[in-house]
Amino acid sequence: MREAPGGRRAKRVGALHGIGNVLVLVLVLFAGSWLLRTGTDWVPTVPALVLSFAGVLVGGVAGWLGGELVDRLGVGVDEGANVNAPSSLSGGPATR
Repeated sequence: MREAPGGRRAKRVGALHGIGNVLVLVLVLFAGSWLLRTGTDWVPTVPALVLSFAGVLVGGVAGWLGGELVDRLGVGVDEGANVNAPSSLSGGPATR
């Protein structure tokens, strides 16, 4: 498994992926939504729904970034991949 070298796209994507996972892992957004529902007979208010959807969004983006690290940037998987490859949304190949 390769470590992402500093100053490369893989390092930035890895940092964002890790930060996103910490936010979801600690469940800050979901805990906030839960707390907002406690005084309302568990009927979700608009702020509670916003926090729930934000938690799903952050978790989804963090998961996608993890996929970028593994599939497109080849960190820890394929020796032929490029740790400075463009985003999968660019439509171009991972290798030049």
